[in-house]
Formats: sequence, structure tokens, C-alpha cells
Amino acid sequence: MVRVHSVSTEPFCIQRFPFPGLEGQPWPVVAPDYGQMEALRTLLPSLGRRLCDLTELMLAGAGPDNWRYPCHPTERDEAACDPDDHTSSPMGTFPRCVSPFGVRDTLVKPTWGVFD
Repeated sequence: MVRVHSVSTEPFCIQRFPFPGLEGQPWPVVAPDYGQMEALRTLLPSLGRRLCDLTELMLAGAGPDNWRYPCHPTERDEAACDPDDHTSSPMGTFPRCVSPFGVRDTLVKPTWGVFD
């Protein structure tokens, strides 16, 4: 990301792992489709939650200083995050794959698919 201008957000909380946010659980086989996202958008308020917007997701992943990688501002640590995009290890397997705000596994392919 390249900072073009400053953005302010209201305070928010975000889970460390994607919904349902359970460490040790496998990643979804495929990213949710539009219908599944709409169902989730309907379900989450009953759980006291909502979907984050893109600004919130990017801030949670990059931190206040806009880090390029979750465990270092400019350099990727190959050993810190799961190197296998196709058969990702369960969520939380790599404890050093954490953003400055504590969001985990942000370099794992399924996470970026959700961001997209």
C-alpha cells in the first residue's frame, strides 16, 4: 500500500482470525461467494458483530504505520507466515504471522481473498 492521504476511522474491534475466529481451525476451502457473504451480513448483527469495511481490514492488517508485511514494516520473513497458499495450515499455526494490531495470518491466501 502507498499512503496517498490520511484516513480517520471510528473505533472498532476485529477478531484475530477470520470468522468464526477460532485458532486451530482449518481455512475455508474456497472464499465465500456473494450469497454466503449476504447470509453472514444478516447473521452477524444477532451475534453483536458486523462485517468490517475495507479501511478497517487494511488498518488491522497493516497497522498504524502501514506495514507492508505482518511481522516487519518492509521485509518479508519467509518463516513467519505459512508459505503454502494451496494447503494452508490451520489458523494460528504460525504465531509470528501477526500484524502490529494483533490480527493473525494476514499473508495467508484465504485472508487476502476475503479482503478482495
